[in-house]
Amino acid sequence: MRKNKSWALEDLEKLEEFCNNPDYSTNDIAKYFGRSINNINATINYYRIKKIRYEDTGYRRCCVCNLVLPLDEYHYNCQDKKHHKTFICKHCSSERCKKYYYRKKGECD
Repeated sequence: MRKNKSWALEDLEKLEEFCNNPDYSTNDIAKYFGRSINNINATINYYRIKKIRYEDTGYRRCCVCNLVLPLDEYHYNCQDKKHHKTFICKHCSSERCKKYYYRKKGECD
């Protein structure tokens, strides 16, 4: 007996709406339905629902400022297998480098 059979059709349609919106994480979806993250992931896999991410639409969320920016606003990173972009936007990266520079400059004096 499969656990996924307990989903109503309306709930599955709502789940698909959530999956088509990259603003919602799996954790947000699990809280909305009152189910575990594992149950949500199992249901998404069982019904083959495609979960849209920002990267699929040409955008990415910065890990520092949490802004969603186009992939052009990120530096090149050869270790990122899919898009070859960093997870920190250019602006936050330059601010981080400035802080590092001035901190190191103060240590040298």
